[in-house]
Amino acid sequence: MNETNYLQFFDGKLFKVMNYIYWIFMTSTLFLLTNILLIFSTYALVMASKEMPISIFHLIIIGIFTIPVGPSLAAMYDVMNKIIQNQEVSVIKDFFKGYRRHFRQSVGLSCILVFLTIITVMNYFILQQSQDMGFMLLPLLAVISLIMCVSLYTFQFVSLKKFTMKEIGKLSLYFSIKEFKTTIMMLISAALCIYLMLLIPTVTIFLFPGIYCFVSTFLLQKVNKKIVSSTI
Repeated sequence: MNETNYLQFFDGKLFKVMNYIYWIFMTSTLFLLTNILLIFSTYALVMASKEMPISIFHLIIIGIFTIPVGPSLAAMYDVMNKIIQNQEVSVIKDFFKGYRRHFRQSVGLSCILVFLTIITVMNYFILQQSQDMGFMLLPLLAVISLIMCVSLYTFQFVSLKKFTMKEIGKLSLYFSIKEFKTTIMMLISAALCIYLMLLIPTVTIFLFPGIYCFVSTFLLQKVNKKIVSSTI
């Protein structure tokens, strides 16, 4: 291979595709490593559910182990924003730099989201057993759906700019409603990734966390630009 062909290869589509695969694989792997307790607890819960019913206590344990997902997502979005903007990327360095920088705020927001989700789900199960309060089930489902939609934006915004937790909450709620089509596409992407990871975990678990974050970052390019240029 002469020098011209060599340069063409490294500037070509194949090299770019290999780079994207590497970035997605590495960010997914780092995400899994920083959430190893959640993975093991979820696996144990799935195995245990075959012999005993899932209780509220089990959901609380899973919720606690879900808290570190926040810093991991913020770190992944740091990397994905660089990739989308065609900046130089060092996956491991950028991931842990973002993880440390966003840790405190992301953990705080994770705690709030997990707490709200657990309280809402607990009330849902309690009301489901009540014959007189069945009319409250639909509003609770709406609240759970809203929390899910808000969480899709929360850690993306954490990675963009230094906001307070209150400002991030307001922005996440605002854009989850205003950009409804984008929210639906992100929900579908998340649901599809989770479904495929449960269906064929051996293959997909090392790819789909990164794929989801890349897709959601791509979908939120215009929103992210507004956030970065905004002054609150």
